[in-house]
Amino acid sequence: VRSFRCLALLYLCLAVPMAGCGMFEGPRVYSQAELTALTTRTVDANFDDTYHAALDALFDEGYTIEESDKAGGVITGLLRDDRSYERAWINPDLEDIEFRLSILIRARGEDRTTVRLNSSVNGERKIDERAIDAFWTLMRRQVLLQAPAPPVPEVRQQGERDSL
Repeated sequence: VRSFRCLALLYLCLAVPMAGCGMFEGPRVYSQAELTALTTRTVDANFDDTYHAALDALFDEGYTIEESDKAGGVITGLLRDDRSYERAWINPDLEDIEFRLSILIRARGEDRTTVRLNSSVNGERKIDERAIDAFWTLMRRQVLLQAPAPPVPEVRQQGERDSL
């Protein structure tokens, strides 16, 4: 019985520390191709519609628009996580979290635009795939909402003739 306890204790001493191996890998490192694929999209819309769609998408996500420079094609939005409740009850050293999304819009022809994103948390660049995907989804919806409806084809009744 005693040797079984020693064996079980040895197992726990070796197995428990090993269980954590691979669980924390640190921040993901992206290749330049992965980063570009994640943060850059080409939009089939003119510059004005794309710019307004980006503004609306940020606003719909709850961002405060910090900078809006249409001539330069730059928009910056700030989303602040107010942690004053946790500071009061859990830890007075907790800081608010500021998530910033910067957007660069460039015309690539009359009805084509490139949109690039840059994100940061508390001033340090961080890739938040969930937030970026949410922005792209809203951006697509906004572009579709702003696009003019296609003309409805005229339907003629059988036997109806053109009148001159």
